[in-house]
Amino acid sequence: RVRLQTADRLVPADLAGYALVGGVFALSRLLAKPYRHLSGMFELTAHVLLVFVTMRLHFFSAEPLLANAGVAVLLLLLLNAIQLALAVRRGSQGWAALALAFLSVTAVLSADLHLMLALATAVAALAVAGLFRFGWTRLLVYSLFLVYALHLSWLLGNPMRGHALRLVSAPGGCYVYLFTVAALYSLVPLAGARRRLSDNLVLAAVLSNGLGFTLLHSLTAMTFFSAYFDSAEPSALRPSLRCEGRWKALSTT
Repeated sequence: RVRLQTADRLVPADLAGYALVGGVFALSRLLAKPYRHLSGMFELTAHVLLVFVTMRLHFFSAEPLLANAGVAVLLLLLLNAIQLALAVRRGSQGWAALALAFLSVTAVLSADLHLMLALATAVAALAVAGLFRFGWTRLLVYSLFLVYALHLSWLLGNPMRGHALRLVSAPGGCYVYLFTVAALYSLVPLAGARRRLSDNLVLAAVLSNGLGFTLLHSLTAMTFFSAYFDSAEPSALRPSLRCEGRWKALSTT
């Protein structure tokens, strides 16, 4: 259910924000022919402002216009889809990077386990698809950082949203998303063979994926599945249990 705050000082401010965005878009159109580069800069600025103004409908505002966070997230996802469509239509790796960055921000703001990790998986899938379709190698490397940062942020209680740094209390199926992401990035060698990418780049992507997956999988196992090791040989597990104890201490801070 959508509920709007009707304070007189709020609606004009949000309308002014969208009016500013419209003005920047109009200026970009006017300068498209004589000053193409400058027009592109204005268009980029307009898209950034549009996302920021939409965020403030609910987030980063003491008295939000939209009381329902889900509606604000839905609007942000709509903007993300438009930006991705522009990136594909123009074949622009830069626009795609911007769209994935804003999609990651939307994932953080959603503060929902399944939506946050599903969007992280979508970032990985879109980056791999961009590699197959356009050969966007820099986008792939960039997405590796975004995706595993999102997984780590969720595991630590989403501190990027402003929450306290603490371990989440239940896995909630997070390992399913983690394995899916790792499987998606494992397709990189196939794209490398298809588009004749540098062997060094493919190797670096595979190793980075393996490192990120191993780190997140180890932290997840130490956090949620330590009980399965209680009956194991103590001498064999003593070093890992000491590490687990230090890691578990985060949940009490």
